[in-house]
Amino acid sequence: MADTFQNYPASLEQPATKAFDVSVGTTLDPTPRALFVGTGGDVTVELLNGGTVTFKNLADASVLPVRAAKVTAVSGAADIIGLV
Repeated sequence: MADTFQNYPASLEQPATKAFDVSVGTTLDPTPRALFVGTGGDVTVELLNGGTVTFKNLADASVLPVRAAKVTAVSGAADIIGLV
């Protein structure tokens, strides 16, 4: 199948073209453009700038549009996917 958009530069506004499973405590490489959280709960991430933030009470199938360097902790949340 031809990719109509193959000659356009990739940007953060475009849909992800790759995905990978995220393990808690592991540095994310490559850095995702967003995180998908399949099972809701609390997710703590270390951002690229070194700051840390906790997203509380996420619903199932949430998308976090953050550039995370690492998922440092979860409470109840699972099935996290990095979108690249």
